[in-house]
Amino acid sequence: MKRIAALSGFIGMFLIVMPLTVPVKTGDHLLIVDSFRFIQFNLRGFFIALRIGLKATAIALMMDVVLGTSPFPVTLKALTHLRVPNMICQMLSLAHRYIFVFHHEAKRMTTGMQARGFQKRTSLDTLKAMGNFIGMLFVRSFERTERVYDAMLARGYNGQFPALIEFHSEKKDWLKGCFWVIAGLALVISDRMLQLRLPFGA
Repeated sequence: MKRIAALSGFIGMFLIVMPLTVPVKTGDHLLIVDSFRFIQFNLRGFFIALRIGLKATAIALMMDVVLGTSPFPVTLKALTHLRVPNMICQMLSLAHRYIFVFHHEAKRMTTGMQARGFQKRTSLDTLKAMGNFIGMLFVRSFERTERVYDAMLARGYNGQFPALIEFHSEKKDWLKGCFWVIAGLALVISDRMLQLRLPFGA
């Protein structure tokens, strides 16, 4: 629910901006207030924004289930079976592993700056200090990646990570897959039929 709430704040901008900015076409219904006649609220733009928001929420809910119900290495292995390039999967794996390391490094540097009396203010000195902070974080991150890469080569890395997980499909897996494919097609067909009936469809 927290993730959906954060997404809703971003999607909410579409519900405000698109009805006010979408080009007016023949047959559009406009809401106009007498005191603010220069503002035209286009209902077609509102329904377009609503559809975008609902689809984005559905995608977020689906991805949360996909990524939250299996370990991350299993998800990466599944991506390789779906013909995602191996290099991209390796980059995702390393990013997932070391983004927490860099976050810890940033917290450690922040603690050191605060111990030296640094306080954020709206001043040029604060801007310079934050610039130095970001630059030093990039330098330390680059040095750490070089050490990690050398350690990987020393352990026999040849461009591929060893596969610790192997998939074996069974009959129930094929049945589940067919069920979800049929359910997805039914949703797509019903969505297309609903678009034909909506007066403000785009």
